[in-house]
Parts: sequence; structure tokens; C-alpha cells
Amino acid sequence: MKLAVYVSNQAFMNKAEAVANTGGFKEGWAASPLNLTVEEIAEKWLAGYSILPAQMKRNKEAVNNNWVSQQMFAVDFDNENGDKERVSDECYIQPEEARCMAAEAGLTPAFIYSSFSSTPEHQKFRMVFVLDEKVTTRELHHEVTTKLYTVFMKGGYIVADTQCSDRSRIYYGGKELLSTDFQAVTRLSQIKALGTADVPYIGKLRSNRDFNGHRINDYIPASLMRSEQIHGITTPAIAALLYNDPLQLRESLHNGVDSTLQIIRNTCTVHANMNPYHVIKHLPLHLILGVPLPHAFRCIMHGHEDAHPSAKVQSLADGTYAYFCHRCYGEGNGQTLIDLILEASRCSLADTITFVEAAFDISIQTKHQLLCRTRCTNILDFIHSASFTTGVWGPLYQHMKRKKLLGHYQYYLEKAMQYAAHEPMLNEGVPTFYESVRESSEHMAGTAYCTGVDKNSVSKKRNELADLGLIGKSTNLDNPIFATAKAYQTKQGNQYHKEFLFIPDLTEEILEFALQEIRAAKSNGERAQYKTRAALMNSRADAADRVFKQDVGNELRKFQRDFRSYLISAASRLTIKGWTTEEEIVEEIMRTSRYSGVKWQVGQLRPYLTNGDRYTLKRVNKELRNKLNLPNSLPSRTKIIVPVNRNTTKDSIDKLFGDAS
Repeated sequence: MKLAVYVSNQAFMNKAEAVANTGGFKEGWAASPLNLTVEEIAEKWLAGYSILPAQMKRNKEAVNNNWVSQQMFAVDFDNENGDKERVSDECYIQPEEARCMAAEAGLTPAFIYSSFSSTPEHQKFRMVFVLDEKVTTRELHHEVTTKLYTVFMKGGYIVADTQCSDRSRIYYGGKELLSTDFQAVTRLSQIKALGTADVPYIGKLRSNRDFNGHRINDYIPASLMRSEQIHGITTPAIAALLYNDPLQLRESLHNGVDSTLQIIRNTCTVHANMNPYHVIKHLPLHLILGVPLPHAFRCIMHGHEDAHPSAKVQSLADGTYAYFCHRCYGEGNGQTLIDLILEASRCSLADTITFVEAAFDISIQTKHQLLCRTRCTNILDFIHSASFTTGVWGPLYQHMKRKKLLGHYQYYLEKAMQYAAHEPMLNEGVPTFYESVRESSEHMAGTAYCTGVDKNSVSKKRNELADLGLIGKSTNLDNPIFATAKAYQTKQGNQYHKEFLFIPDLTEEILEFALQEIRAAKSNGERAQYKTRAALMNSRADAADRVFKQDVGNELRKFQRDFRSYLISAASRLTIKGWTTEEEIVEEIMRTSRYSGVKWQVGQLRPYLTNGDRYTLKRVNKELRNKLNLPNSLPSRTKIIVPVNRNTTKDSIDKLFGDAS
């Protein structure tokens, strides 16, 4: 059996040489795709070649998005903690011990070899498995790697290096073969049948040292804020955080000195599309906690009896502040004010804003932003509730789960919570933000609940969510804030093409519309399985032609009904701001519709759209411009489409145009 792999064009004598040449490998010019047997691959590794054990798109960079398939999987064992030191004996694993763990799980490695940096005192090795079939989906790749790692647990920790799970992982050469069974093949079904365990891996461990700096053992930097009682020396500010009491924190901040709050107020200028959590991180943490900056001090976290100064608050390069303590959080790991609030008060991320506002007597969100975050929170709670996952909306949940849309929808909801503009772009309380497809792809790559995060998949799923009516999108929003946001984008030097995205309220009308779209798509898919009408006519000649002529009237009426429904659904997505135009509807239908010739169809079927039961046509005049806050770029006497008599929403438009219903 031969496997498709990417192999470096030259061999290296040590890890330093291999690392130095990784850039050329990733760019594609220093590596070649080969089809090799398992034994040949082992020989290449032992000769010092770097190998990516997967099939990639030809002549493309060795990155995750270019991954095609994989049949060989490697598991690394470095036997080192997060401080890059040999792990304690209770978590140290020998090659033979790892092979026995694999055998207990029904897995047989094809071979095991020691890596470049392995020594007798600190062994580092790699175990290689060959599957009986190719893995061709990213989701399955993630499942295989996760379950392989979980096989190797010792001392309550996963002892395999779980950071080697990306699809474009390049493995360097090694020294010698420790075990071989080149004919061994592991069944994919056997791996899929394995379970997973939610335990940390040894890379999370830190070195515990005595007062003289000598290493004693390893430990997990557990949160010291998560206990019910305060122990050790602390400050009133920490006590207020622990007891989830923002008013107590406010009192400790005052303490006869108002300068702290004055400094905080001066830092809290909210700009369009600014992340409020970013604002909180800029608050002067040293003044809030009552500690010196930037000098070291005895740690004030409860539970840490600090005999020597080991903590400090630092002002970082981006203007944010963080609390550092090696004993509490590990070397180089800092806690921002948001981290401390989340850790101590058990607030949600959204509740952190409210906590800070109450504690510091400031406002970092407008009424509109509060409404936006409330809406997103309610939708998030609903899509994770039994009311959505079962019952009448169950088919929508199953469809979104099958299409991998749930994670993307959750991402947009959370993003809308964080980046809600301080003024409404559409209506009060409608969450609106702007982000390019490429930015979404990059950000989603760091989330655990999003799958299918390459740029093409993100674009496709964004359009699918828009087709279901769960999000709205526009590339040219008519609103004064649009210019401000675009200026902010230019100032940041962002070259990506951004789209404005908004989150409609998840009403029964929206949910019903989404279900109808799912049913229509399913019906179209089923009809596509059979012969087309043209093929049927060719096979049945005159008889089929007569049937077609008799049926043409019904087909036309059905087309009109379908298109009218599609026309109204497009208008529903666009009139969330209170109005739209025929041009906007045509643009939306051309983007999403399967119908052709939509421009004349909009004109022909305008009576269906403006028959008084949902929408009406209005000419722009001075009074209407003031009532709807229409942009100046919209000429007078232009016909706009205005919603009327909407059954599931109560807004000001109903009152303004009640006479038209």
C-alpha cells in the first residue's frame, strides 16, 4: 500500500536545520508530493527528511485550507511540561508503555521512532498509525486526532502532544526506529468507536519550585479565585470581585480618593464598532487593585501565601493592563480585569460589562447597545434550549446542525454582542456590525464550536444563514454611521471587503420562513432525482407534449405563487430598517434566487408585493424623510416600499402608516 505524503526536498541533520527550512516547505517550493510505502516513509524520516503525512492540493502551500485527505496519523510524545522541562515521573511515558496503551485500545502502530531531540534521560518519540481508509473531511480528521490523543492518559493527564492536531502539521526526522510493524493497519471504525475525556494534557503543567529556585514537581496553574472563602493576604477590591459585589468595589475605589474613577472615566470613550471588552482591558488595573506599577509585590491572590514579591501589574504594549504571578497563573500568563471578573464573580462575558458599569459608576454602552446584547443573549439561550432543539422547530435545528450552521450562527450572535455600534444603524435594538468573510474565517479558526472555517465555507454558510432569514447582510448600508465605520476601517488599515451584518429578532415568522425554505430546498432536491420535463417529452413525444400543455396553466400559477412568496421573503429581510426600494429587492433576488429575468418579474408582480396586506409604495417627501430618517442620497419622489400591518412585530412603522393597512 502506498500513501500520499509531502516530503522535504532535502534531509537535515538536526531539528534546528529542519526548523530553519520549514518556511520553504510550507510555501511549497522546498517539498514534493510523493506516493510511498509505509517502510519508505519510515526510511525518509530516519534519514532526516521532514514529512507532512497527508495529501495536499498540488503546487499549493502546506496550510490547512489546502488539505485534501490523510491516511497516516502521527502522535507526538515530548514528555515535557508547559515550561519545556522534563515532566514529572508520574506523567512520564516510555515508548513501550505507549505501545501497550495503544494495544489496549485495539490500535497497532506501524512504527515508532525517536525524534531529533530525544535523549536517554528525556525521551521524545513519535508513534505512527496507518488507517484502512482515507480521512477526507476536516470534521473526521478532528475526531480521529482527538480520540487518538485520548488513548494515551497517565497520572490524570493526556500525555500525547495535542498541539499537533492541525491538518498541515509537518513532522521532522528522527534518530532510530524503536518499534516496527509495517503491515499493521488500524481500522478507522475502531478509532471512531473510542471515547474522549475532558482532561488537560501535560503541556498545561508548570514547574513547581522551592524558595531556592529548584524544581520540585509539576502542577496545573489552578485558578486561585474559585473558592468560597478568602485565604491569605488580599485587597478589598479582590474581596469585592470574589463576592460579586460591584457596589463594594466602588466603595473601595473611592476610599476618599476620586482620582481613580476620574482616570477610568477618561478612558471610556466609546466609538462606533469598538469592542467594550477592549475598553475594559484598558482600565488602570493597578489603581483598581491598589498595587504599585510596575514594581513587584507580594501576590494578593487569596490562597497564595507569598513570602517574596512574585507578582506585578504590567502595562502592555497595546495599552491594556494585566496581573502576572508565576505561581498563580504560570510563567508569562497574565490576567486582565475581564479575566479576574470572570474568574471571581462567575459573570458571563456579557454580564461583565454590567458589572464594570456598576462598579465604576460609568457607562460604556448605550441603550441601543444594551438592547442589542439582550437580543443576542435571548437568541443564544433559545437556540440552546429544548424549545428549539425539539418540537415544532426541531427540523430547523437538525438542518442547521447537519449543515454546520449552528456554530456560525452562534459566532455572529457573539460578534454582534461585542461589536454593537453605539448608535442604531437600522432600528433601535437591531444588532449590526461589519466584518469581511476573510476576517470571519480567521476568527472562527480559533473557536471550538465552528467547523468549516475556510473562506469559501464561511461565505457559503453566511449566505445560507441569510437565505434562512437568520441574519441580514448588506455591502452598502444607507446610514450616516456607515461613513463613520468606513472611516474607522480605513484608519485601521483594513483592506478586506466588509459586509454589514445584522441580526433580526428570532420571531415565529422568521422561524416559519426558515422552515419553508428548508422544505422548498428538500422538494427541489427530490425533483432533481427524476428526469427533466424535456427528457420526458423526448421519450414520450406527442403524448408528453399534450400533458405539458394541459399542465402549463397550473405551472404558471404555481410559479407566480412561489415567486410572490420569494419576493415577500426578500422584502422581509430588507425592510427591517423600515423601508426598501425595488432596486434593493432586485439585487437581493438576483443574489439568492433560482429565478431568471427577475427585473421584469419584479415589475410584473409588484401588485403581489404592494397589495396592502404587508407592504405599500410611498413617494419620498420631506415629511416621510423625517419620519423614516431616510438618507439624503435618496432623491425626492422616489418610490420606496414600506412595511404595513405586520402581524408579528409592533414598531413605529405600523403607527406611521396605519391608514395604508
